[in-house]
Amino acid sequence: MWGVNSPASARFAFIVRTQGLRPGPLADALQSIALQKLPSRAVVAVHGDELRLAGAREICRASDADCLVLHAPDTSRKVGYPANAALDYCLAEPQIEYIGMLDDDDVVYPFFANRLVKALQLMSADVAYAASNRRDSQNGLAPAFAARPIYCLLQENFIPTNAFAVRAEALRRSGVRFDETREYFEDWDFLLRLLAAGLRFAGVAETLSEFRIVPDAYLGARRDLDRWNIAAAEMRAYINRTSFAMPGAALAQMSVARASGGSEARPVDQLRIERLRNRVADLESSFSWRCTRPLRAAWDVVLKLRGRRPM
Repeated sequence: MWGVNSPASARFAFIVRTQGLRPGPLADALQSIALQKLPSRAVVAVHGDELRLAGAREICRASDADCLVLHAPDTSRKVGYPANAALDYCLAEPQIEYIGMLDDDDVVYPFFANRLVKALQLMSADVAYAASNRRDSQNGLAPAFAARPIYCLLQENFIPTNAFAVRAEALRRSGVRFDETREYFEDWDFLLRLLAAGLRFAGVAETLSEFRIVPDAYLGARRDLDRWNIAAAEMRAYINRTSFAMPGAALAQMSVARASGGSEARPVDQLRIERLRNRVADLESSFSWRCTRPLRAAWDVVLKLRGRRPM
């Protein structure tokens, strides 16, 4: 562990995961942290050898950010490992009240920490998230993910790594960490486990960060469609067998959308409703449904008679 640039009394810690392969984007990520309106510290977790560590330390020295560099040297372990090492450091520091995360090709906009901390305070939430942009060399900057109601997280992950902040105390109580066995969907899995642990989520409409599509030296190793499909099936199985606490604000937002006649429902909600209707139609036209109709009719009569019986 190495402190760089004389540490400040930061209440907000940004964990920056890096393999030390992208010095330019890493410098940009650190500069975006230095521009935060709330005193913030960059906790840089270097998942690589001593040479990569030395390179990351030089980039941190040249940065305006308050940096602390951690070494996660075991490259045989997956990306949850450096994230957990940095989380353990942050949670052991009592002055750190809030934690955000970036990969080294992400940036956060100057009001990211300030706005999400205010959302956490005003909404009595444990996790606050915002909309995000994406940037690539061909299409430039464009909207990526809107801050949708949190129940949509059960359908897909619309909260990028650099688009949320969590209260350190809530994370300490939950005991949630990244699953170090996952090669894919580790960020989605982390958010779902926070939701399952009962942490309260609050979304804000502002766009407060962006992620960039840049060349990745390890991209070829991660383009394994079979392993991706297995990981996706594991995520779906986890969602199907797990109960999640839905915040009242999210349920209220869902009911308002339904009460409006569906005009405010998002496309993913409309698709889910259509699939449900098709499933009901298939059930009602099935052979078993038709065969059991007399029995169900008789049972309806019994229930009606029992309902009329004086107490």
